[in-house]
Amino acid sequence: MSKGSGSFFLGALFGASIAGVAALLYAPKTGKELRADIANEVDNLLVQANDYREHAEERSVEFYDTVAEATEDIKVNLKYNMDQLKTQLSGVTDEMADDFDHVKEELKVSKDVVVNEAQHAGDVLSKAAEDTSVYAGVAAEEVKVAAQDSAETIKEATQQDDSTEI
Repeated sequence: MSKGSGSFFLGALFGASIAGVAALLYAPKTGKELRADIANEVDNLLVQANDYREHAEERSVEFYDTVAEATEDIKVNLKYNMDQLKTQLSGVTDEMADDFDHVKEELKVSKDVVVNEAQHAGDVLSKAAEDTSVYAGVAAEEVKVAAQDSAETIKEATQQDDSTEI
């Protein structure tokens, strides 16, 4: 029963009560008959009020049952949604952990490659420095020998020039 029909029932009950009291008061009856009619009308009103109370109790029980059922449905749906969310988050967390481990391994490999390349470059530079030092030493020795040869050649040329002038 809808809210409007409950209000209608209450209005009908109230209207019938007013009409019954008005009819009793304006009816040409003796006091004894009037009191008996009023007592009967009060009994009828009490029966109607009791019916209305029972109807209200039934409606409140129905409403309570409906609310309890809806609440239980909401609980079930929330639990299901929470379980789904937990499952999805667990999957994402596992994926992220795997991705993190993969990136960590790639960084280790990259670090090893960079270290090896740096060591190789250091070795090459060290060898080049050694070679350069050796070549510089050889070149210095050659320059020294050439300078000595030139000095001797100049000295000899000077001595020859001195001996030819005399």
